[in-house]
Amino acid sequence: MTTILTGASGFIGAGVAKVLQARGDDVVVIGRTPIKGLGFRPLDLLHDDPRPLLHALAPSRLVHLAWNPDRATLWNGVENLAWVAATLKLVLAFQEVGGVRAVVAGSSAEYDWSYELLDELATPLRPHSGYGIAKRAIYEMLSNTPALAPLSIGWARIFFPFGPHDKPDRLLSQVVDGVAAGLPVALSSGRQVRPFIHVDDAAAALVGLLDSAVEGPVNIALDETISVRDLTLIAAAQAGDAALLHFGDRPLQAGEPQVMRAAVTRLTNEVGFRPKYSIREGVVAAVAARRGRMAGEASYEQVR
Repeated sequence: MTTILTGASGFIGAGVAKVLQARGDDVVVIGRTPIKGLGFRPLDLLHDDPRPLLHALAPSRLVHLAWNPDRATLWNGVENLAWVAATLKLVLAFQEVGGVRAVVAGSSAEYDWSYELLDELATPLRPHSGYGIAKRAIYEMLSNTPALAPLSIGWARIFFPFGPHDKPDRLLSQVVDGVAAGLPVALSSGRQVRPFIHVDDAAAALVGLLDSAVEGPVNIALDETISVRDLTLIAAAQAGDAALLHFGDRPLQAGEPQVMRAAVTRLTNEVGFRPKYSIREGVVAAVAARRGRMAGEASYEQVR
């Protein structure tokens, strides 16, 4: 039973690859970047026709996480349109070659953020960004295309993952790297409340969704929240001096809600997911791992 994985070199995709690899699944990564220990077939998802490769591989399962990696254009860039087309083309090809089960990455950005509790079965979809609009469009097209009816699709709405290997411009990375270097870190007021989730738990939840028969939207999140202020204070205390955090030095993003919570009934009761970390535990683990990585990189540079 072959599983196709896209986005395996990304933050969450690398975690999913690790989970599948650890349990010995037959996984083939398609995209531009090989992953050590996994089969790899090159494919430019934005330009190539995926059908010849999928016919050759005859996969039964698909995890599609690939998307525009450039954060500068992620939220409202025209690149989102290209990824809508690429995603639909890939899923249609997967269904044509006899694929059985697919998990496709959606986003919390699909929801109407004027609601505090974001529930897959109750909260309206009213995205506030081009990225959210793109994800909603894919979800609606996959849900309302009769030709795809035989295919089982889990739509994963992912909420605020963090971890030790995230990009330097992400919140936790900025805090850990800055504080560890003894530098001040400019932040917003930090009053925003969010359901953050450690990337290892997000990856495990995605694999659990893949293994299940649950169809339609499923929130990938924890049943707890924390303010940005408290999360960064925990991280800074682990990395060095929390006094280096300068709250209020940066404005909030336009349209950013004060409180967001995620309903996790489907993930908990139907998928059967149980997280490894609470938010606090996840932050402590992520900071320790990132600092260990930084120390290793520094030692390597000294040896050179």
